[in-house]
Amino acid sequence: MPMNWVATILLQNKMEQTILSNQNILLPRGGAPGARGRDQFLSVLISMRAIAIDRVDEAKKQYQDAEAAFDGLLSGGVVDEEKLTKAYAYYMKARFTDLQNIDNDVLEAIPYRLAANYLIAPYGLSRRLLRVAVARPTRIVRHELSVLGEIAQRAGKVEVGFTTTDAVQKALSHISGAGTPALKGNKADLPTATLSDNEIAPEAINKLPLDVMKKYQIIIFDEPAPGRVKMGVVGPDDKSVQEMINSIAHENKIAIDQYQITPDDFQKAIDRVSGTSSNPAEAPQDDQALPSVSSLESNSQQDGITLPDETARATQLSAANETGDTNLDKSVPEKITAPADIQKVVGTNNVPQILGAIMKYAAQLRASDIHIEAQKDKVVVRYRVDGLLQDIISIPEQLQQAIVARVKIIAKLKIDETRIPQDGRFDLMVNGHDVDVRVSIMPTVFGEKVVLRLLDKNAGLFKMESLGMTGENYRRFIVAIEKPYGVVMVTGPTGAGKSTTLYAAINHLRRPSINIVTLEDPVEYEIPGINQIQIKPNIGFTFAEGLGAVLRQDPNIIMVGEIRDVETANLVTHASLTGHLVLTTLHTNDASGAMPRLVNMGVEPFLIASSMNAIVGQRLVRKICEKCRVEIEVPAEVRAQVEKELSALGIRVAMKFYHGKGCSACGNTGFSGRTGIYEVYSVDDGMEQLIIARASADKIRDYATRDKMFPMRIDGFLKAIAGITTIDEVMHATAVN
Repeated sequence: MPMNWVATILLQNKMEQTILSNQNILLPRGGAPGARGRDQFLSVLISMRAIAIDRVDEAKKQYQDAEAAFDGLLSGGVVDEEKLTKAYAYYMKARFTDLQNIDNDVLEAIPYRLAANYLIAPYGLSRRLLRVAVARPTRIVRHELSVLGEIAQRAGKVEVGFTTTDAVQKALSHISGAGTPALKGNKADLPTATLSDNEIAPEAINKLPLDVMKKYQIIIFDEPAPGRVKMGVVGPDDKSVQEMINSIAHENKIAIDQYQITPDDFQKAIDRVSGTSSNPAEAPQDDQALPSVSSLESNSQQDGITLPDETARATQLSAANETGDTNLDKSVPEKITAPADIQKVVGTNNVPQILGAIMKYAAQLRASDIHIEAQKDKVVVRYRVDGLLQDIISIPEQLQQAIVARVKIIAKLKIDETRIPQDGRFDLMVNGHDVDVRVSIMPTVFGEKVVLRLLDKNAGLFKMESLGMTGENYRRFIVAIEKPYGVVMVTGPTGAGKSTTLYAAINHLRRPSINIVTLEDPVEYEIPGINQIQIKPNIGFTFAEGLGAVLRQDPNIIMVGEIRDVETANLVTHASLTGHLVLTTLHTNDASGAMPRLVNMGVEPFLIASSMNAIVGQRLVRKICEKCRVEIEVPAEVRAQVEKELSALGIRVAMKFYHGKGCSACGNTGFSGRTGIYEVYSVDDGMEQLIIARASADKIRDYATRDKMFPMRIDGFLKAIAGITTIDEVMHATAVN
């Protein structure tokens, strides 16, 4: 049953349900009932590093649900109120606000006396929707709901979020004119009471222990309704007094109406209590008496929730986790060489360590992506290694929210936002390498899915020789990029390695005498001596906008990460015609489809023909592990097909084929790393005429082949015969062609 903190009260009074429904009070609807909700809430606290791991098992034994855990951890001083409320808001799928910079007009939407008395602060008002934040959200009772109902009658709809006591006090101080107000009023606002004998209810006078009453000069003198008491206070402006009153209200889930009383009246009331019993702890009390508040002050010591040495350990753990955010070599010192090693870490329930172990093993396998996927009854972790996804481990379902929250925290995302996708990034150190981690979080049916892309910064200095481009393809590409102006375009689907090819070209060209500027989304690798610019489409800083600005920066070479629209395409062609070399990419299946695609986008054919130096088509294929490579026989029909296609281009070679049988070096996959297969179209006079004539992709491909261009399929066949990759990899990568 979600919304536990409201549900019990509503069930007690069915009429209240009707009132709430009619008055449009929008309450948080997250959370889960009982022990499951408690575990979810504690998992969020773990991910926020707000509670020591070794306190979690004890908390599970002490508290039956999330609400009890919130109350107990707060009253025991285990977690500060802000962290606790943020975690509870995330768990309940509610908004959390710190009530900063709220206009007085909004704050005054609720009468100050009501706001201060019930710790409710408005913070947003638009189109008959008033957003309010309540402090101590688990303590809401019928009286608070009635207040919200009154507010809803005036505002139309009221959306309830969470905040802290201190935030409410500071926000309301702006309209009270009295500095930070006392918890539920100050001397100027409190009604007065004279505690004559006929105003003191006998059943209320002994509600508090005598020592507490004397220390704080407070006394309960009436109980007008269940869940509500009247309290006389001598010094309502005393912060310690208000903190104690708040503890009483919070611990017992009651509303306290404060009244200003004089010291003389208080002493007379105390004399009466003393006359009734010199020691209220020994005096008989009714069944409804409140628990001894003196125990609240020592609750942490009595119940063992937190002790000084445990607080120190929690602080040390937090510091270790902070270090672990960026340096997995230190925060995850264990050797993570197999999925079983990760499972051992999972058994500790230490969320930062679990996430660290997952990322450390991924880096060891040279995974490009980590997928953390919520399923019906478990969480599956998968790695993309050499282009293919593979299952690694399963994690208990109850850790899913905590892991997602942990990722959000270190990526500086909103942990309370679960309805829409979020993107972010963070840096880490693993195996001595700086790794840039790109984060994508997407809501799914069973929870949020996390995808982490790992970009090794140490791999930023790409070399042309490492791409796998050879022979005539290599010669044509080098000629194209070494021209002083023109466009060199790399094509292929997502994940084909286009950006890697451009980085290698830039690394080949860079020198102190040349100004190279890149426009990227995102900047994947940092290259020394290059001016790299991150595109930000969400604020209007697009490739087209950036390219227009870059042209005023006196560049020699410009890299445009991707042509996405006709405006960018036209700017690219014009930049090349004004004396700049432009390197860019385009999403097409192969090089022959690039020119028709640009024409269809709206670029004039004569601009394409006059600006283009070369067009590259490429795919990535997995490389055979050199330590377990063996020669194999392939089916006769496959051999015949390869021989036929090679012969059509006048290529005759002795054909041998290989595969990897699997070993410890390659994880028994038979593959280790990837390489590219390429086709490079040089744009000469004949190609220019075809472009101007708006020739089809097939005609362009036929011309390029006659010009002794090897299609990428042929390049792949030659690499398979050389033992670099398998014939299956080539067939799969080029099947569309």
